[in-house]
Amino acid sequence: IEENSRSKNSNFILALSSIETDKLRQYLEEGNQIFIKRKEEMSNAVRRLMEVGIDEGIVRAQENREYEYHVFISAMLGYSNYFCSTSNLATMDIEKIKENAYTLILKSLS
Repeated sequence: IEENSRSKNSNFILALSSIETDKLRQYLEEGNQIFIKRKEEMSNAVRRLMEVGIDEGIVRAQENREYEYHVFISAMLGYSNYFCSTSNLATMDIEKIKENAYTLILKSLS
């Protein structure tokens, strides 16, 4: 955690920046249960999104449903990582970054 908290490119910093200070204190006091609940909520949202994509024929159902989840999360982490790096801010093409994440999902799940 210490190493990740010092890196300006860290996904850990991204996660912390989206949590209000009082909420962070609550999370730390209540232990991992809140983080586990958030992960479950995120997993359910990703699964619903994948079901819509499958129903609409945008992506193909995979034998390994966890693979679908990991592809989506990987694409979103790659997308969000651009915003953690201050060196990319001046040259950022947000539409291209979105397109890259979408292409990653389509190619991985087609």
